Amino acid sequence: ELNMDDEWDEFEGKDWIEMTFELQSVDAVLSSVIKMLADDSLNLRKKIFNVMEELRGDSTSSVPGDHVQEQLRILKDRVREMEGRVEGFVRAMNLILDDEEDMALMNLSRLISNPERFIQP
Repeated sequence: ELNMDDEWDEFEGKDWIEMTFELQSVDAVLSSVIKMLADDSLNLRKKIFNVMEELRGDSTSSVPGDHVQEQLRILKDRVREMEGRVEGFVRAMNLILDDEEDMALMNLSRLISNPERFIQP
């Protein structure tokens, strides 16, 4: 009888999947980019909460000054910048995934074993 915890550990470890090198590479890139974006957004969120507390007067200072509003504007610009980064990443992924030639050239295993089947740039 298979223990449910063992099955979950196997699932989490992805031991049940035999992925090609190319898919493992894409998975690693996606995981890295998502981790970076998640870390950046968490740091930005913390800064926004701190500025919002100061703006509401929840912190030690009783009356927020113009500098707090300026900090909020700066953070708003950083949020827009982050949105642009995410949109750029999505756009780049879509361009690659929509281009059949790029996708074929990413099939490195087949490219190495049968180079004559590919027109290389």
